[in-house]
Amino acid sequence: MTTEERLTTLEQKLAAKEVRVRRLVLVDDEGRKRAALDMGPDGPTLRLFDENGVPREMLFVGAELSMLDLADAAGKPRATLVVGADVSRLFLFDAAGKVIWSTP
Repeated sequence: MTTEERLTTLEQKLAAKEVRVRRLVLVDDEGRKRAALDMGPDGPTLRLFDENGVPREMLFVGAELSMLDLADAAGKPRATLVVGADVSRLFLFDAAGKVIWSTP
């Protein structure tokens, strides 16, 4: 068996069908963080970042509720959706962080 054949065989054995990690960070071609998936004590969280590294989206799924936050270019929350067994709420915020509209 040639060295190339051995390497191919080794690569096939090592090729993961599944990757298991507690945190995964995706970077762009410039090495800037653009997405992060974390497994925290209360559940998984997905965060998306813009090209300046500002967090713009956060999705959390927990045992009691799920939450989606959307932020503006400054990273300030502008909309939050919360869904749980006994609650479903949507909040909209102005640039100062004041609630300007929400569901009852």
